[in-house]
Amino acid sequence: MKKDKQTYLEQIDSYYKGILKSNQIIRISDTPEYLQKLGAKSLPIVMKQSTLAKCIREPKGSRSAHRLERSIIESLPIQIANPILVVDEKERKSFALISDYKDINGNNILLALKLESSVQNMIVNEIMSFYGRKNLGIYLRKHAPSEIHIIDNKKAKSLTSLLGLQLPTTL
Repeated sequence: MKKDKQTYLEQIDSYYKGILKSNQIIRISDTPEYLQKLGAKSLPIVMKQSTLAKCIREPKGSRSAHRLERSIIESLPIQIANPILVVDEKERKSFALISDYKDINGNNILLALKLESSVQNMIVNEIMSFYGRKNLGIYLRKHAPSEIHIIDNKKAKSLTSLLGLQLPTTL
């Protein structure tokens, strides 16, 4: 993938100002080493502008609107680099990253990362959505312990005790 001259924050600023080219894919970061250890290829992590629009717009009858604040949007590279947990959703060929960042309702942010996605004739790891995950405990209980990987042990202990969960040891 051709390196864009704009940093992630510059791209986000251009998006909010309405000057980001409509066909431009937003490059967030490289794939972190911990995801590569879990099986992800070393590819750029990107998101489409339509995904960003969905995550910031007001939920007026739409389930796919998440009303996330700009600070959450700007922190995506940090959330990707430092999640609490990663859920391996093999059947979807994706990972769900659980962040310690929270939406306005106090729900932990979940980032849905599709592996080896084709975007504009490039193979990338693509953020398909991110939002405050309601009922996080129920979501995590649906996954076998082997599908849940702890990335930050200290934060995971705090989160799981709050949710009443017992999870495997750290990666």
